[in-house]
Amino acid sequence: MRKSIKQVSVFISSPSEVEDERSAVKEVIQQINELKGTALGYNLVPLTWESDVVPTFGIPAQEKIDSEIGDDYDIFLGIMSAKFGTPTGNASSGTQHEFDRAYKRKTEAPDSLEVMFFFQEVGHSGRELEVKELLKVEEFKASISDKGMYAKYKTVGDFKTKVTSYLARLLDRVIEKDSAETGRVDTAVSELKIEKEKDSNNLSDPLSILNQLEEEDEIGYIELADQASDAMIAATTQLEALSGAVTRLGQETQEHAQQLSSDPNKSSSEIRSVLKGASRSMDAFVETSSAILPLFRGHLSEGIQLSRDLLIIVSSDNVGTNNERREFLEMFVSLQENMRTGLQGFEDLSRTLASVPRAVSELNRAKRRTKAIIDGVCGLIVSAINEIDEIVSEAI
Repeated sequence: MRKSIKQVSVFISSPSEVEDERSAVKEVIQQINELKGTALGYNLVPLTWESDVVPTFGIPAQEKIDSEIGDDYDIFLGIMSAKFGTPTGNASSGTQHEFDRAYKRKTEAPDSLEVMFFFQEVGHSGRELEVKELLKVEEFKASISDKGMYAKYKTVGDFKTKVTSYLARLLDRVIEKDSAETGRVDTAVSELKIEKEKDSNNLSDPLSILNQLEEEDEIGYIELADQASDAMIAATTQLEALSGAVTRLGQETQEHAQQLSSDPNKSSSEIRSVLKGASRSMDAFVETSSAILPLFRGHLSEGIQLSRDLLIIVSSDNVGTNNERREFLEMFVSLQENMRTGLQGFEDLSRTLASVPRAVSELNRAKRRTKAIIDGVCGLIVSAINEIDEIVSEAI
């Protein structure tokens, strides 16, 4: 038995909703320690605010976490799913704050720690989806994309597989670095190499064929149904947000029109003030829509593709009950009806915008940008409705 074990600390940073993923990391760490870490004289040690921060009052929570977790950990492991997290005094969420601290330390001393981040693909979580939270997650993801490479996962099982591989490789990297710095080869590593060489001289292992198979199994119809359902629910949520923005803009446009027509003797400054208000309303719509549209388009495309795949499996394998197939198609048709209703609102607003006079350059620009988005959404919805028609007709 080795006399000393070196501790390699792993700080798990995440919003509270990914409790299953944090538990998975702890399980993975225990497995890696049992399978190889302890034998090599190294143990991965998880650090979390739940387990390693003393609950006290009088100090802001994030300040307490920073103080007790510190900056001496060896690996930063960030996780996000559908929620961005709770704001802190100097960041939009605790996880963002902790990542910023870790990244700053990494840039100042590259060899001081390893930083990795996992994002769950939207539509696979089964968690409650909120548009505002999803937008914050997407914005954060975009903000760190030029700083390095993040990892994506679908299910907790998928996450566990990937984090096992990455943490095992990072542990190997730590061991190699220590060996290079001390100028010695660890005796345990040598022993393992000898055992490996012995194994290579033995008869072939019948289980070795498993290593040649793909890591991920072919997805089944139950998983496809869950993922398609998640994607369609997300698309519906985002369509509702877009439709709400259209309704607000339509109401505000009518109010501005009424203000202009209520008094024909308005001064030029009063008219300009109303027109500026209309421009601000349109600019706000463009900003909101620009944030939601990529998510809506992505989930809509994913839901349609997954639904095609699902119906192919259901038809070819003859799986699932008639009730299950009917319920899925009904949900699919419900999304289509929501899109038809939303499309009517978008088309009405497009016609309203076309009738707005080109009074001042500020309004002209806002009107042009708003109408471009509205017309683009209309085209996207019409295409999706047609695709759904094809899928439903093939399934019936």
